[in-house]
Amino acid sequence: MRCRILLVFFSFLAVGFAAKPEVSALANSHESYRALRDLALEESFDVSELELRRDVGLFRLTGKIAFGPAVEGRVALGVFTGRGQLILESGLPHEQQIILLHSGESSVQEEFGAAVLWFTDDTYDQVRESGTAGSLDPKATGELERVRSRLRERRERPRSSLEAMLQGEDMDNIEAFVLADLLNPARRGAFNAYLHGNKRDDLRFFMRPRGAMRQYTSPEETALVRFHPQHDDEGVWYLSHLDSETAAGTASSHEVKEQIDATHYVMDVTIGGNKHLDATARVSFQATESGERVLAFGLLPDLRVTSVKQDGQEIAYIQESEREDGSFFVILPEAVEKGKDYELEIAYVGDEVIRGAGNGNFSVSARSSWYPNLGAFKDPATFDLTFRYPKRFTLVSVGKRVGEVESSKEGNVSRWRSEQPLTVAGFNYGEYNSQELHDDKLDYHIISYSANRPPPALAGRSSPKKMAGRIMTESRVSMQIFSHYFGPLEYGRLALTQQPEFSFGQSWPTLVYLPASAYMDATQRFQLMGSAAFDFADFIREITPHEVAHQWWGHAVSWASYHDQWLSEGLADFSAALFLQATRKTPDDYHEHIRHWRDSILEKNRFGFSPNDVGPLWMGLRLRTPKTSSAYRKLVYPKGGYVIHMLRQMMYSRDDGDARFIAMMKDFVQTHRYQAASTESFQKVVEKHMAPNMDLDEDGGMDWFFEQFVYGTDVPSYELEYDLSPADGGGTLLTAKITQSGVRDDFKMLVPLYLRYGDRAQILGSAAILGSNTVEGIQVKLAEKPDEVLLCANHDILAHKVETKK
Repeated sequence: MRCRILLVFFSFLAVGFAAKPEVSALANSHESYRALRDLALEESFDVSELELRRDVGLFRLTGKIAFGPAVEGRVALGVFTGRGQLILESGLPHEQQIILLHSGESSVQEEFGAAVLWFTDDTYDQVRESGTAGSLDPKATGELERVRSRLRERRERPRSSLEAMLQGEDMDNIEAFVLADLLNPARRGAFNAYLHGNKRDDLRFFMRPRGAMRQYTSPEETALVRFHPQHDDEGVWYLSHLDSETAAGTASSHEVKEQIDATHYVMDVTIGGNKHLDATARVSFQATESGERVLAFGLLPDLRVTSVKQDGQEIAYIQESEREDGSFFVILPEAVEKGKDYELEIAYVGDEVIRGAGNGNFSVSARSSWYPNLGAFKDPATFDLTFRYPKRFTLVSVGKRVGEVESSKEGNVSRWRSEQPLTVAGFNYGEYNSQELHDDKLDYHIISYSANRPPPALAGRSSPKKMAGRIMTESRVSMQIFSHYFGPLEYGRLALTQQPEFSFGQSWPTLVYLPASAYMDATQRFQLMGSAAFDFADFIREITPHEVAHQWWGHAVSWASYHDQWLSEGLADFSAALFLQATRKTPDDYHEHIRHWRDSILEKNRFGFSPNDVGPLWMGLRLRTPKTSSAYRKLVYPKGGYVIHMLRQMMYSRDDGDARFIAMMKDFVQTHRYQAASTESFQKVVEKHMAPNMDLDEDGGMDWFFEQFVYGTDVPSYELEYDLSPADGGGTLLTAKITQSGVRDDFKMLVPLYLRYGDRAQILGSAAILGSNTVEGIQVKLAEKPDEVLLCANHDILAHKVETKK
């Protein structure tokens, strides 16, 4: 997710109404899909102490298991009633830590009285071979209907982040995913269990070869989810690769689960005066494997598909009601063939993408699902976009505008095209003033689109046109700094657009959405927010460079899975720190930025958890639980930035400054351009450029560093004791000892020692320290007596505390 968010919200809503669209008769009509959707139980077996092993999950079942009839020649639905137990044990420390956080135990042993099973593996055969034919339990049908009802209920206002994933706009349609398996015999079997536990009424176990939690952008195959909105133990308790992959060392964020690769989108979109959207998308893709027939698209359920065509002929698709599990799937008449190119034409309409905020301001929601996509953020493609909209408004999209805006009495038409593959497409819309400049040094065009008038809620407290110049300057300087450190971008254009949302920004390729608060000066924010404006100032100071940095981090280089999203957000936060360091007359704002990182990472909440206590940086979104709701935001952004900062400090040289670090970052961008980076692939680039003194394991690797700060949670404390005395023959003799504490025996770090002369601190050298230990006997003869000797003068190491005793 590419955005900066603060917990201050101003919402602007306007509801539009349109006639219910006429959809194709082929919607939800596929015979096998209808059979799965409406299955009734008809066969039952009695089982005693039956064990079903599914990866790290062991199910022990005594009771009855009723099954529905076969579909496409395979039984796929069962309901268990009786006495059941799920045992889940993991040998992975980070998974044990998350389970402990949620449940109070390091493993799971849950008793349950009922379970609904959806599967495409050999579950039916195992039960039939082990059990005996019996009568149906009347409770089984009731349990099936209870689970069906819950799985098909979409929540307009989710009560938790997990509910937003499981029952929001991206919710699963379990029958559609089962159909995808049944229609592709090459797929390995999946197993889904929805448990009615004795202690926990909704516990979900998934073993899905195509990815257990697609909402996490993860290839990991096995998950255990506790679903109970607003309850302390809700969350994704377990999510990992198959145990066999972990044992074999083949588990990777780069595993490819998709058999379809989007290559090009052609969109024709009409926006009505009532904000109604009427669109046609032509989606081109290539099959990377043979056999697939059911394609899952990302599309806001409120946008209703009216037809899907292949080669001019209408074909079947799935999209249930927008109030239910209304995710969108296309059912191809024939299985795809590897290497072959295909195109679909999808027509759709809806009213929930654009919402009015007054005075010509609009909020464009569903920014990644306003068009049917085969993988926003994970499947780059090129785009040709045509927009038709009312004449009084301006529309700004991704890529470059092709020609001038065509205007007539019917309205405006603008066309946009991307020359490079983009991770996602988007647009902004409203009554705008525009300003533009061309940076000759970068050969980059920067355009600002600010509101003609602020939203009514901010009238008299905002000056968009006045502040647009400052934002353009900040963006231009950001581009220059980041191009120096990370290498140039190839997009050639950046549009800065105002949005009504007050407290968050986002960055799409070539298109930045900035909050209305960024177009207010400090006095206006204080008039609106009172003393809260002082804390909000940090957000305002960072928001523009942070979002500009996402043109590199998230778009030029994307992330492989939720484990690796820290690279995008952490590098954007680090980039904002670079901006502050390069643009301020004194280093105060820069140092304050890093201190703010440290406080965010280590300060405890009312439950006694600091974000760093919750789990490793690498766990990403899973750190956000009811007990630790802000842990993701307060860890992934600042600790991700701190990790990059520490690497920079270790690579810094008195002779050539940041040269080694800059070479590393440019290499990282170049080798991953328009590709997904993982933590592992980033580490390989670091190892390629590491300084000799960083090789603490003497193996040419940086495992020690990544294990501690990315995959681990250790945070050390330091103490320096030193003495300055006259040296024999003149000069000054520095005698010092450095203590590292509060860490494991195998924790190691390069601890830098600085000399301060006046306002300038220069690095003297670094001491390698292992474990909670003290390095004594440091003696250095200095030509000039320093004013002070310091440890970590540039906040070089994330530490609980750094103390100095003279």
